[in-house]
Amino acid sequence: MTLDELVRRELSAMVEDVLPEPDPLGRLQARRRRARRTRTIAACATAMVAVAGVAVTTGGPGGSPAPDVAQPPSGPAEWVRQLIASPPRGAVGADAAFRRELMQIVALTTRQGTVRLLYADDVGDSRVAVVAFVRGDGSGTGTAWMVAPRGATALVLASALTAAPPQPDANYKMSSGGMEPFVLANLSLSSTNAAMGSISIGIAPAGCQVSAADLPSATAWKVEPTGSYVVRGPADHRAEWWRVTCDGVVRAEQPAPVAGSQTISEAELDQALSGTRGTVDRERAREAVEASMLTHGYQLTERPAVVWGGTLTEPDGYAGKAIVLAAPIVGGGWMGDLTVTSDRPNANPRIVVTGLNFFTESEPRGQGVAVIPLVDDLAYAIVPDGAVTARAMRGGRELSRADVHGNLALLSMPAEPGIGVEALDAQGQILEVGMVGAGPRRGAISNW
Repeated sequence: MTLDELVRRELSAMVEDVLPEPDPLGRLQARRRRARRTRTIAACATAMVAVAGVAVTTGGPGGSPAPDVAQPPSGPAEWVRQLIASPPRGAVGADAAFRRELMQIVALTTRQGTVRLLYADDVGDSRVAVVAFVRGDGSGTGTAWMVAPRGATALVLASALTAAPPQPDANYKMSSGGMEPFVLANLSLSSTNAAMGSISIGIAPAGCQVSAADLPSATAWKVEPTGSYVVRGPADHRAEWWRVTCDGVVRAEQPAPVAGSQTISEAELDQALSGTRGTVDRERAREAVEASMLTHGYQLTERPAVVWGGTLTEPDGYAGKAIVLAAPIVGGGWMGDLTVTSDRPNANPRIVVTGLNFFTESEPRGQGVAVIPLVDDLAYAIVPDGAVTARAMRGGRELSRADVHGNLALLSMPAEPGIGVEALDAQGQILEVGMVGAGPRRGAISNW
């Protein structure tokens, strides 16, 4: 389909339900009102230009122009407007003809209002574009990301938005409900083959600076050579965090988008299962580890390990087959996942009954103690081999204790930082201690 054919099709669709005004006199009067309104607006605009000219001429000392002092935007909405008003990034985005054609086609096919191109360029074997949908006041309502083979025309690139289903070598995503000043786009290169990888893009307002820092510390920041945006293709994806600095102020800091699908090899699964307590189905463990990697992304500094697996019978809402994972996180400490699936006959093993995250200040893997706060001042404690009792302690005072069954104890205790759980052997000796965590020590920053 050519651009002309597309325009004709879309215009026909737009007017097919439009009916003429049944009253000829009404149409004539409306036309006269529009003409008067147009003349009035034009006159007002001329007067405003004249007044503005006088103000500029007499604003400064001695009749010199008043100084133009640039002030940083105030609030996220103003930063979004500045992002939308920024020149398109990328070599292809600088092509005026390509930019105009792409925005026209996207506007016609999506009917989302005004379209602004934020980025367009060839990345590896693909051509990628990111556009914003804009209200009349300049604010953003959402974005669309498109990918097609390298060198694709604007029509081919935009066709990813309308093809049903998308072509195997093309893909797209759309978001709605507003925009952030730092737009993140993470798009698989194929709608049907996740193994082809993905492209991740971060776009900040013009004049800002994007930096990246590699894991595990994510503290050695390096300025991106592209300045106000960052691009990672299949060949250069890495575990890192991104930071946006505007006029010397850190405005955003967060983990970069996860690259493509997260799959682990048999050897990596063996490593994740080494030291596991309890009983865990191997394929269920694989799914849980891959899901955790995809969910938490580069907040984790290592691949999650399987801490424990087994069957839970209490409290209410937690009964079923359970698996517990844990991994160290950026900034220190550990993040864990508890996932419970139904153990009823014929139940789908992939349907999660209960899932939660927890944080701990002490090593929970191997023979460490993992404390998992629940509801109603209850907590699971996963304890090392040889432990027969677990007790919750705060400031040297015992809060509660419980017997251990299959490396697991259910304790009555509040989920408060500073509370430790001691694992005791049959002689009452402390084997290990686990501390309740307050949450991640370092999280994403949004300072717009």
